[in-house]
Amino acid sequence: MNFNAVIDALVVSNGILAGPDCYTFFKANTNQLSDGLRPNDAGMRSYNLLWSQAMRHLYLSRGPTHQCLIGPARAPQRPGSVFS
Repeated sequence: MNFNAVIDALVVSNGILAGPDCYTFFKANTNQLSDGLRPNDAGMRSYNLLWSQAMRHLYLSRGPTHQCLIGPARAPQRPGSVFS
């Protein structure tokens, strides 16, 4: 099964925004990986830029054309924690 094709089909059929292709970027820019897997400081800046470019039109759109689906950001709570 080609998982990328399935994801692409879900993006199109559900009108979901596609995220950036971080795999291809870091495969071509291995100098931005600290240990061959995790981004170093430059890699984190690139990662943030890739995501901001992919989501840019959300912040530039006018009017109520996009809705936040996840609500306000908050840390996940564990049952029994002092914050639950």
